[in-house]
Amino acid sequence: VEQGAGRLRRGLAGVFQSGVSARARMRAAQQKKDARAKAAPDMPSLLEARDYTGAMTLIEFERKMAMDKKQASGWRSGAGGEYEWVEGGSSAMTGEEAKQDEERTLWLAYAAFHNASYKQAIDAYQSLIDRGSDDQ
Repeated sequence: VEQGAGRLRRGLAGVFQSGVSARARMRAAQQKKDARAKAAPDMPSLLEARDYTGAMTLIEFERKMAMDKKQASGWRSGAGGEYEWVEGGSSAMTGEEAKQDEERTLWLAYAAFHNASYKQAIDAYQSLIDRGSDDQ
């Protein structure tokens, strides 16, 4: 009986000792996970990791956000703290915005091609041709 009690004590001591280091490992793993969760994905890192689906999703999201920002209706604060309703779709893309959209479309075509989404790649390139892109 005493032999069994001694083994139990040694076993429990080992559990508690390893529990401290396990707790530290869990805390470190959680901190690493939190750091990754806070960092938003960026296109270069997605392409470097060959995550073409992720890159396509990010590019399409960025393009949609840029278009929605230009075409959104909503309330805008005016002079004197008053708000006025602004209809969306009234402002055209600036030259810089058009260039950014063209670059996003090129990266979308690249990612789609490497993801074996050939139709989507061709559609992206065709939209550039239709817009008169002077890609070189």
